[in-house]
Amino acid sequence: MLAEKYQTGILLEKFIDNPFLPKFYQEPERFAFSVEMAFLAERYHQFQKEFVPLRDSGLPVISDYSFYKSLIFAQENLETTEFELFSNLFQIINRQLPQPQLFVYLHNGADQLLQNIKKRNREFELDLSNTYLNKIARGYFRFMNEATGLRYLVIETDNLDFISNSDDFEWINSLIQQDYPYGITRVRKD
Repeated sequence: MLAEKYQTGILLEKFIDNPFLPKFYQEPERFAFSVEMAFLAERYHQFQKEFVPLRDSGLPVISDYSFYKSLIFAQENLETTEFELFSNLFQIINRQLPQPQLFVYLHNGADQLLQNIKKRNREFELDLSNTYLNKIARGYFRFMNEATGLRYLVIETDNLDFISNSDDFEWINSLIQQDYPYGITRVRKD
């Protein structure tokens, strides 16, 4: 919606192309490394194929995910030695990529996320638990607290419907247009 409003380039996550994702949801311990490596490779190729030409054309780019998502999920899903290997590869690749000017995290509670998952109706996601979703949310906050040099805007969205309610969309839009210090800024609509 923002890319359309501002006529910018857009980079959308291609999660469905990961052949290990349904398997991961069935057997997380067995397929965690495969799913995370597949996402890392796909996201890197997508940045090279789609992001670089947009950036080189001079267009600002809005993305619905950050490359850091791979690192966040890997830290939550991999055992220690696998994560160390993954993290080493991630750091090598990430050094070659542009960094986000603003990392916006639309934070929902697990109950709201489960409702959204049911609406999306992707069969392989329907059995996700509150426990797993809360673990991933904690991973995002741990990452934001530990990673320096980025600006994070955390918007509490449990009570917002920015797709159907133009006031909610414009409120989020107004937040994104502001300048923020490095570190985390957290906001909630009263």
